[in-house]
Amino acid sequence: MKEADITLHFMCRDEFPTCVFSLLSTLPFAKKAIIVDTGSTDGTREWLQKIKDIYSDKISLQLRDDVPDSSQWSFHRYITPNRYLSEIRDKMIRETTTEFFWIVDGDEVYRNITCEQIVESIETWPKDKLVMYVPLLWFAKDINTLGCFSPASYGLTGRVFKMQGIKMHGHFPGEMHTGPNGEDLGPASELAILAKHMEPYMHYEMVTKPWRRKITGTAAYNGPIPEVFFQYGIWPDKKAEKVLYQRTFGVWPEDEEKKSEEQNSCGYSHTRMGEDRVSATVGGRVLERSAGGC
Repeated sequence: MKEADITLHFMCRDEFPTCVFSLLSTLPFAKKAIIVDTGSTDGTREWLQKIKDIYSDKISLQLRDDVPDSSQWSFHRYITPNRYLSEIRDKMIRETTTEFFWIVDGDEVYRNITCEQIVESIETWPKDKLVMYVPLLWFAKDINTLGCFSPASYGLTGRVFKMQGIKMHGHFPGEMHTGPNGEDLGPASELAILAKHMEPYMHYEMVTKPWRRKITGTAAYNGPIPEVFFQYGIWPDKKAEKVLYQRTFGVWPEDEEKKSEEQNSCGYSHTRMGEDRVSATVGGRVLERSAGGC
C-alpha cells in the first residue's frame, strides 16, 4: 500500500469494534495519525493502545476524559466556547506536521480503492485548492442496509485538507474549517474539490449511535464492502472480539487451538478451503480471500 504525506485526524468514543476497523482501514495509507479518544469505556482504549504499540512510529494517542457523552449533550454544551470536539480538531491541526490531513471518525470505514484514490489525489493536488469533499454512503442497522434520514443526508463531506493556514470556526455541530483568511471551505467554495468520481466511504453512525438521527426509510445494499471486514472478522458485535483479536494481533492468548470452522453470534462465519483459501458468508453473500491475506 502506498503511503501519502498525510496525517489521520482520528476521533472516537465507545464505537468498538467499528472504530478498530475504521483505523485499520486507513492507517496503512497515512504517514502519521493523531488519535483522540474522548472518553470510551467499552474497551476501545485498550485496542487503540495495542494498535499504537504496533504502529509506534506513526501514532500519537491522546486519551481525554473531559468531553461529555454525546447522548447526553444539551444545547448549552453544543455552543460552549473553546470546548469539546471543535477544540480537539483545532488542536489536531496545530500538531500536524505533514502537508495534508485526513479526517476519519470512529464510525467511518474505507475500502482500499477509496484510500488509493485519496493518495493519488494528493499527488496531483491543484495548487489553488485547500479541501477535498469525498462521497459517502450512510448505513442503518448493519452493513447490508442503507439509511434514509430527515433532513436528507449529504452525499459529500470535507475529509482531506491541505495544511495552509486551515483553522476551525464555530463549534460542534455547526463547526467549519476555514482558510488562512477566514475563507469558507464549504462545498460551494472555489477552494474546494468535489471528488464525485471517487468511490464512497462507509458511514456507520446509525449503527454505533442510533440516537443521532431520525431514519425515514431504509434500502438494501448489495455493493462492495470494506476489505478490512474480511481481513479482521466481519462486522462483529462485542462477542466477536476473539475473532478480531486473532486476525489483528495473532493467536488469542487463552486459546491457541485453530478450528477448521468458526461461527459467532453475529452471523459471521469463515471456513478453511484447503490450506490457502477462506470463505466468508455475510448477509447471504459468500466471499473468498487468501487465508494469509491478513
